[in-house]
Amino acid sequence: MAIHPSQLPLKEIHLPDPIKIWPLPLGWWLLVFLLISALLTWIFFKFFYSRSSLKKEATYALNRIEKKLASGFPAIESLKEISILLRTLTIAQGQKEVAHLTGLSWLKFLDQRLGGSEFSQGAGAILLSGPYQQNADKKEVEELLKLCYQWVRHL
Repeated sequence: MAIHPSQLPLKEIHLPDPIKIWPLPLGWWLLVFLLISALLTWIFFKFFYSRSSLKKEATYALNRIEKKLASGFPAIESLKEISILLRTLTIAQGQKEVAHLTGLSWLKFLDQRLGGSEFSQGAGAILLSGPYQQNADKKEVEELLKLCYQWVRHL
């Protein structure tokens, strides 16, 4: 005698409720919080801390050049170091597109930061041909140093 399945005393199988995606468990909230914190920390160090350290390094380099100039280092060599420093600072800020600028266009780019024409028409004009000369006037290089200090403050 065969028994039909409907005659058996079986209960229906109940599946558990599907796992809900919302609200998130505590672990996921912690992970989201940590990711956002890491992103904000990276932004802070990338934009604020690196700029202040770049300013400090640039000021230190200008101080070193100024001390060397005062101790009798040739003015032409100081001028060359200033020229290299300005170019390096610009590239270090991520402005690689201006690395190819030369002559008056380079000086006008430097003027943009100060909002005037101190580089193209003032003390900075010595950067056009000065580094390529055999000698440089110490007073002109000192004026350029003062202008570079202003430029670095605006980084």
